[in-house]
Amino acid sequence: MGETANSVIAMRFADDGTLYAINHDNGGRLITIDPNTGSFETVGYLSSNLGRTEIQGLAVRSNPVPEPTSILLLASGLIFLAGLKSIFRKG
Repeated sequence: MGETANSVIAMRFADDGTLYAINHDNGGRLITIDPNTGSFETVGYLSSNLGRTEIQGLAVRSNPVPEPTSILLLASGLIFLAGLKSIFRKG
């Protein structure tokens, strides 16, 4: 610890509540910030090809997980279609 983040831009909360930001100190890096304490942790460093003016914002992507009800609806639809197929075969 003991580091400071003087030039923080492009802050964004992820779905899980983690606060991400770009810090331009020391060459540029992606950091997470604890909103309660203000302390931060380095996640990774930015490419040396990126200049300060090229970064316009920050987007955080989460991996969506299908809801159990969606899977249940899909499964019940498939069972219904299988039942229709067996009815038409008998008839």
